[in-house]
Amino acid sequence: DHEKFYPASFRLGNMLVATASTKDDKQDLNYGDNTVHLAAPGIDVEVLTWKGKDVTTVVSGTSYSTAFVAGAAALIKSEYPNASVKEIKFRILDNVAMPKVGGNYPFKDTTCSDGRLNLAEVLKKYPAGTVWKLPNNCY
Repeated sequence: DHEKFYPASFRLGNMLVATASTKDDKQDLNYGDNTVHLAAPGIDVEVLTWKGKDVTTVVSGTSYSTAFVAGAAALIKSEYPNASVKEIKFRILDNVAMPKVGGNYPFKDTTCSDGRLNLAEVLKKYPAGTVWKLPNNCY
């Protein structure tokens, strides 16, 4: 959060900004508890390619994290077709995993949700009339 970085620094209600994490919940890319919403897999992700004989390669970056978050949003929308943007964002941020690694929570104070995408929980039921209030200082 020390320097503005766009588009992540735009404070728009329809944005979810993701940082990249490893399969071991380590983070070494962009962070900021005022601009980054959550972590998602994005470091050493195996993807399909069409280069030569190899059909997969390992890549890293927040672009891959964003794909996971967009997939979660699409999954929510398919299950709840009338869900608003605010509800989708709430469901993703309210259900983050907060793993403990080496005695620390790696995403605490580096994302406004303090956690990592938790796809297993985003489809859970909420009572009728739930107020979709975002956590902490998430916009």
